[in-house]
Amino acid sequence: MKAMKGYWNHTTLLFKILILLLMPVMACLVGILFGSPQTVDVVLYTSLALVAMLETFTDTWNFGGICNKEFKGSELIKSSVRGRQFYAQVLIADCVRRYGYFVLITAVIVVASFMQEGSSSLGYLISCILICSFTAAGSAMFAIAGSRFFDNYFGSLMLAYASVIVTAFLMAVLMLLSGFVGCVIAVIYGVAAGVVAVLLAYKKMERSYYDQTI
Repeated sequence: MKAMKGYWNHTTLLFKILILLLMPVMACLVGILFGSPQTVDVVLYTSLALVAMLETFTDTWNFGGICNKEFKGSELIKSSVRGRQFYAQVLIADCVRRYGYFVLITAVIVVASFMQEGSSSLGYLISCILICSFTAAGSAMFAIAGSRFFDNYFGSLMLAYASVIVTAFLMAVLMLLSGFVGCVIAVIYGVAAGVVAVLLAYKKMERSYYDQTI
């Protein structure tokens, strides 16, 4: 709870309104209103790809340049161990929140789409949710890990566009595999991306704390 509170206080007001509040509501509404067994692929791929793009681009508002030597929060990191711990907790909370959002949005769209038909098995629904949510989250996290080296919007924008393409491509490929294999690959990919993004930023902060060149 302490980490989530710190994360909430650290994020900008625009990020709170657009990403934390409006984005999941709008994505879920799109799934409920337009989802069906015939349109679920288009609705799901489009929604998650756009969410991944927004997550990548808006991360700059909170952590832009955190892996760059010009990062504005470097003084807080250098001032004390608690400053470094604060950013570590906030980064982890951000990662956990992002996974939760992707799973929630995917689950709502999938369930709303197939609820009308009622013939899809529970196993298929679960595999679809896991594959799509972790693939999208992983693509967003890898793009975010790269965008944190830039202290401007151009780099983040390019990686945001790339996350759209990668997300749609990987989801399409993994959905062609058997449910279990696709789920395992997607979960490993998603979790690995989160670990890389958090550890990369933390290692850069640690080097900054000891006054080494980032």
